[in-house]
Amino acid sequence: MIRVGIVDDHPVALLGLRGALEVALDISVVVTASDVEGVRVDELDVLLLDLHLADDVPCFPAVRRLAPRVPVLLISAVDDPETVQAGMAAGASAFLHKRGHPQSYIDAVRRVATPAEPRSNQVLSPREQSIVGLVAQGLTHEQIGRRLLISKHTVDTYVKRARTKLGAGNKADLTRAALTYARIAA
Repeated sequence: MIRVGIVDDHPVALLGLRGALEVALDISVVVTASDVEGVRVDELDVLLLDLHLADDVPCFPAVRRLAPRVPVLLISAVDDPETVQAGMAAGASAFLHKRGHPQSYIDAVRRVATPAEPRSNQVLSPREQSIVGLVAQGLTHEQIGRRLLISKHTVDTYVKRARTKLGAGNKADLTRAALTYARIAA
């Protein structure tokens, strides 16, 4: 059973997230709270944490200090690239938008609770890292090819290899997986 905690200052969000996660038989939401005080983060397998609570101050760094080994899924209604990048740079396991489908939350909890064993063939080459980073920025394969002075076909090949290595089914999965496994060069 995966023990999950949810910290969000919006009661409806807490109820909705709890209900969405507890549909999965292998997930148990053991604590919900409107702030991180009093939450025994170190007793959790995964923590879902609203990036900005009522005081609008990111509390993730404090949580990371309290429980450095607990995977934290940052959640927010804000999805600007700077916010996502800052959260990932601070050590979050993943970033989920509050508009996301409930199944994406379940999948993310499972993924970070039982991370895949890294294999040498899963490590992205520097060129794959570069291309995946450009994909994450929203560039098309054609634009990436022009920027890197390679053909669109070559970009397609690199993206396909990266998707295979990271187990990503589509472009969104590729971006999430690359961020999750910190394989995008900052």
